[in-house]
Amino acid sequence: MRTLTIEIGNQYVHGNVFEMNGAEASLVSHHRMLVSSSPEDMVRSMKRYFEGGFEKCEVVGDRLTAVSQATDFLSSFGTSIGLRFDSSETYVSYSTFGRNRLSKRIEVGCGKGIGDALLSGGVEKITSWFTSTGVANKTALFNTLGRRMLYPNVPIGQDVQASLSALLYLLTSLVGSEVPLTAHNTGLHSTQHAVNSIIVSGEFLTQGLESNKFLLPLIDGLGLDGVWQIVFDPHSILSTLSFVQKEAFFDLSQLGFELSGTVVTLSHNRNWFEELGEVTLDFGLSEPMVLTVFSGEFVVVPVSAEQSGELQFSVDSDVSIKGYSSDLDIRGGKLGVLLDMRGRPIQRYFTHPSYVSQYKKWEALL
Repeated sequence: MRTLTIEIGNQYVHGNVFEMNGAEASLVSHHRMLVSSSPEDMVRSMKRYFEGGFEKCEVVGDRLTAVSQATDFLSSFGTSIGLRFDSSETYVSYSTFGRNRLSKRIEVGCGKGIGDALLSGGVEKITSWFTSTGVANKTALFNTLGRRMLYPNVPIGQDVQASLSALLYLLTSLVGSEVPLTAHNTGLHSTQHAVNSIIVSGEFLTQGLESNKFLLPLIDGLGLDGVWQIVFDPHSILSTLSFVQKEAFFDLSQLGFELSGTVVTLSHNRNWFEELGEVTLDFGLSEPMVLTVFSGEFVVVPVSAEQSGELQFSVDSDVSIKGYSSDLDIRGGKLGVLLDMRGRPIQRYFTHPSYVSQYKKWEALL
């Protein structure tokens, strides 16, 4: 049976048609419309668009519930964090082993909600991010953010890319400060052999930020530590499917997702550019690769989501890798496997004199 799910956000309406076969579901088609009239009219418009292509229709009434259920279903073997950035609000959900630990709606967003984000200490955070990343004309970029607040569909340009990167850093920082569990892998002591995921969705993903500019503000805003698979869901597939398929664990590959990749962080408090030891990467493609690693470095291994392998660490005793074990598959993705060796907590390095020059180097690797 084909089921149409309709989800009405602040700025867009998403329609997803799923082929439902017992406990399995596959995505048949997706369509997105700008919100231009009442919710009832938008539902009718989406039904007309898919007319004849579905037998059943479900309207997602509560986005927070949908995001929470999606993280529950993905966390059967570890921890899942759901982050949804819409125009006027942000949703965050945290689940471990299929059990929701916390769900929250935060009154900041990527469009009309930018003003609320700036009032929540955002001006200082964005200014510090511009400084840390080597942005010269801060005033022009703040003006760009103001235009995004009023006209979220203005053409994408270099200024917009830098502004959106700063906005993502601000939003993830606010999530990390309001939800005392996402920033440092709380609870992962019991999930050492688990797969941990971060699912990013919402209207922010429609704003045009280039994929290589997502990871650094996401990692640094949340202060990520450990081993995390990163998943971007611009079409709200997971949240809408979870709303109609309430008793299932999803296989991302069956839904046509491509992982963005896996982030592996090395925790230490060393000064930058000190040798930490060796990392061996084995993805079965050729001979294992042995790298001598240094604090303050990134290494990107370009492997696809279909490829999995393992890492072996011969590092100094004061260096740790949270949430990693030898029987944990490390999968690639669009951006591959990212080894982040800058140290933790990452915030202590923001004022490092080399952060600006290093940031350009890291971004160029992605």
